[in-house]
Amino acid sequence: MQLGVRGRILLWLSATVLPTTAIGILAASAVESRLEDRVESELLNVLGLEAARIARELEALERSAEDLAGRASVQVVVEDVGTASPDARPLDQLADDLVAAATDANRSAAAVWLFDVDGGILGASEAASHVPENVTGPGETRFAPAYRAASNDDRMPVETAIIGSDGTPVGVLVVDWDIAPTIDLLASHESFGETSEAHLAQPTAEGDVAFITLLRFERDAAFSKVVPGSLDAPIVNSLNATEPTVVHSPDYRGEPSVLAYRQTEATGWGLVVKIDQSEVLGTTSIVRTALTWRFALMLVSGIAGWALVLRPLLLRIRRASTAAER
Repeated sequence: MQLGVRGRILLWLSATVLPTTAIGILAASAVESRLEDRVESELLNVLGLEAARIARELEALERSAEDLAGRASVQVVVEDVGTASPDARPLDQLADDLVAAATDANRSAAAVWLFDVDGGILGASEAASHVPENVTGPGETRFAPAYRAASNDDRMPVETAIIGSDGTPVGVLVVDWDIAPTIDLLASHESFGETSEAHLAQPTAEGDVAFITLLRFERDAAFSKVVPGSLDAPIVNSLNATEPTVVHSPDYRGEPSVLAYRQTEATGWGLVVKIDQSEVLGTTSIVRTALTWRFALMLVSGIAGWALVLRPLLLRIRRASTAAER
């Protein structure tokens, strides 16, 4: 009878404590997996929202440049001037007027350039300092690489054709837009977590990748930090990612991170949003610790129940059995 009672008690402990422990381990792993999936999903969501916002703002800059080029005053004057002279820029005043016309509450033109069909300069506004390179001549509207001006403001040139009265191109208008309102908003992602951030980069003429936004842990990275294009890094791969992509990979500091990235089609920029893996694991670690303590408490309660209740009961049964045998 003693063995039977003891066996039943041990069986009860095994049937409660061991499954509870196993369930605790499985639950912690499941929670960790769900949290990682949620982080990836949220990164993709943020990436999509930011990509859509940037695309809308770039499209607005593109339309505004085309509207300036389509003004009758611009078409007539550029058509009348014709070919640029190396000794004069007759349309400087027109360029200044266009800067004023292009600036409103939503966007700001930092500089305007006017070219003839061969790329000769017809005029430039007062703040024009960075001569556009490789002006392609009349054609489709396009974005040139962003740059940081001597005045320390960040600009994005938009090049568009000026069409004459007969429907043929007579020149090229280049508007250097102030892109701070577009890219500075990315810094707001730093408030989402201790290591979260979003940044943009663009290809260089040498085939490398240059950041055009500040980085959370390198505040002076914009237009100064360059990553070799030969690296298999998320910021490099983002330039060619036509679809949203999530990876677990080192970031620009070499820290293991969860990153989502894609290309912005109009400019060829690479957009990346990320968070350190340690921050993600920190959240899951809190949950795992809470579950571990919970199931440890259940285990201790089971052992305490054995020591304080079941074991004394077993001893009384044993003594009663011995007395009865006598």
